[in-house]
Amino acid sequence: LASSGSILRGLFEATGQKQDTLGRYLIFKTPFAQFVKMDIDYRLYIPIRKKNRVVYRTAIGIGRPLKNLNVLPYEQSYFSGGPNSVRAWRARTLGPGGYDQPESVNAKYDKIGELLIEGNFEYRFHIFRSFFGAIFADAGNIWLLNKDARKPDGDFVLDRFYKEFAMGSGLG
Repeated sequence: LASSGSILRGLFEATGQKQDTLGRYLIFKTPFAQFVKMDIDYRLYIPIRKKNRVVYRTAIGIGRPLKNLNVLPYEQSYFSGGPNSVRAWRARTLGPGGYDQPESVNAKYDKIGELLIEGNFEYRFHIFRSFFGAIFADAGNIWLLNKDARKPDGDFVLDRFYKEFAMGSGLG
């Protein structure tokens, strides 16, 4: 569980500091982040023989921007894909939700969101000496908590979120 900016905003309110036109308090003309965030990462390791094991992992995270800034800071936002996530995709290339960046957009943006759901299953096995291998299957995605016209289908909707999971498997 993490929180940031609420005590600072409270101090600004208590001392009657001036807000900008959007109702934000500024430090050196920059609005500071205010958010709350919760992550759960559950892992289960089941030994199979001496050096082999089955591993399950579930990760769920949600971050909510609060009053002073309407977005999570970039480094606090969630992303999916990459070596510690859904390994069939490069980092920050999944989601949010069912959003697919149009071909007409030349720039490639990191895809970030406020909600993360991921799961992994793998069988880790000993090959020889200090070499190990794994057969794995991953599923997951990120979502936005609110609709964003610039990212259609990027928001979390109960009726469709389960259709928006990216899946991958492999051997490594």
